[in-house]
Amino acid sequence: MEINIWLEYRNDQKIMLPVNPSELTVTREGRNDTVDIVAMGETNLLKTPSLKEIEFESFIPVQNSGGSGGRGGYVEEKATVYTPKFYIDFFEAVQNQKETLRLVITGLDINLEVALESFEYSWEAPDEDMHYSLSFKEYRQNDIKTEVIKQLTTAINSNNATKTATSSQNTTTRQNTPKKLCVGSKVKVNGQLHRDSYGGGPGYVEKNETRKVSILADESRPRPVHVTTLDGGARGWVKRSECEVI
Repeated sequence: MEINIWLEYRNDQKIMLPVNPSELTVTREGRNDTVDIVAMGETNLLKTPSLKEIEFESFIPVQNSGGSGGRGGYVEEKATVYTPKFYIDFFEAVQNQKETLRLVITGLDINLEVALESFEYSWEAPDEDMHYSLSFKEYRQNDIKTEVIKQLTTAINSNNATKTATSSQNTTTRQNTPKKLCVGSKVKVNGQLHRDSYGGGPGYVEKNETRKVSILADESRPRPVHVTTLDGGARGWVKRSECEVI
C-alpha cells in the first residue's frame, strides 16, 4: 500500500511531505453520556462524535533539500524536498493567517479539511535534518456567526416589539385614564349653576358648555366645583359629576 501525505493550501499551493512518519495517530472520541434513569437503569445517550485529530512526527532531510544530492531510500519518489525554511514558513503562514488546509493521505482514505493545531520543529545532533511534529484537527464548517447575528436580530426585534407594545399599552392606558379635575382644568359642564358650594341660589342650567375650574371646595359640600368662563368671568358652583375634563 502506497502512502503519501499531501497538504493543499488556498487551492493553489500543494506540497507532499518527503518522508513518511513511522507512526501516524488518528483519534476520534465519542461524546456519549451515561445516565441512570429511575425504573430504566443505566442508559447511553448517543451524540455526534468529536472531530478527528491526526498527529505524526517526521523529518526533512537536509542533504536532499533544494534539489541537490542523492535521494535517500526514505524520501518518497514523488516528493520534492525543499529547504527546512520553506516548511517552517509554510506552516507558520497557515497559523498566522488562521486558515485551513486540506489534508490528503493516500492509502488511508483520509481527505479532510483541517486546522493546524500545532507545529513544532527541532534539530538533533549529529545530523542536520529538521525534525518536526504536526497536529491537525478536522474542521467542520459552521454557521456560528450567522446564527449569532440571527439570534441578536431576533432579540432586538423582540425587544423593539416589546417596547412598541408597552408604549402602545401606556398610550392606551393614558387615553383610558380619566383626566384629573384640578384648578385650571378645562371642563364641559352639564348641570345647574348655584350661588355657593352648599347648593344655595340655584340658577342657569349649563348644557355642554366649556368652562374653567377656578375653585375646588371641600368634597363634602354638595357642589364643590366653581367654574368660570375661559376669560375668567364667574359662572357658579356645580357638582363634580357635572364636570368632564377636556
